[in-house]
Amino acid sequence: MLVAAGHQIEPALDGGEAFQIYCDRGPFDLVLTDLEHPGLNGFELASRIWKKDPKQSVGFVTAYPVLRLPCDRDQFLEFVESLKPSS
Repeated sequence: MLVAAGHQIEPALDGGEAFQIYCDRGPFDLVLTDLEHPGLNGFELASRIWKKDPKQSVGFVTAYPVLRLPCDRDQFLEFVESLKPSS
């Protein structure tokens, strides 16, 4: 999706590889990382990156549904509905 939207990416298989790529080729406009993956998890990766460059933007993603606060009633209800198992 990101490439199709015109972004360049540097994929990594795990947090350790991602940190090595960052050390070799960073900084980037954005580092996007999963919270849970093999090697360094997303928080550990971000922590190491921020030690090198406190200004580096880091975004976190997860497969688990999350709700950003503050939210309005409709957003809250949509979130709750997304957690229900499909029938």
